[in-house]
Amino acid sequence: MDMTRREALGAAAVAGVCAPLLAACGATSASGGTGGPTGATGGSGASSSAGNSGGATSGVTVKATDVPVGGGILADNSNVIVTQPKAGTYMAFQAVCPHQGSALPAPVNGTITCPLHGSTFGVDGSLEGGPATRGLTTDPVSVKNGTITIQV
Repeated sequence: MDMTRREALGAAAVAGVCAPLLAACGATSASGGTGGPTGATGGSGASSSAGNSGGATSGVTVKATDVPVGGGILADNSNVIVTQPKAGTYMAFQAVCPHQGSALPAPVNGTITCPLHGSTFGVDGSLEGGPATRGLTTDPVSVKNGTITIQV
């Protein structure tokens, strides 16, 4: 069966819109970050450089005292989750589920749970349960004078 010009243009338009969306479902960050522990430690001011996802926000800051040990917070006015897996170790992640891009909430009882399909992640960004197939994308953090700065 031959396609009409209108059908061919419609199919091309659908492919042009759907292909990037489908690619985003399984995309990894440019650096291939898998969300392993790479956070900075409390007083050292050291920073992590793994897994920067190139988000739209730049230089998000939070007070270290606002981030509970074994938990985390969703930084104000950003799409960044900041956690403290163990005392003095801070990590930051894009608040986006790697499964289908749903927005993630702050951790509850040490677990970040995707509201869309139920994927779960530890406060270190590691994958605990699917359907996601990888951990969260990390952002570099630095800690200085009680302030955590996240470069996203």
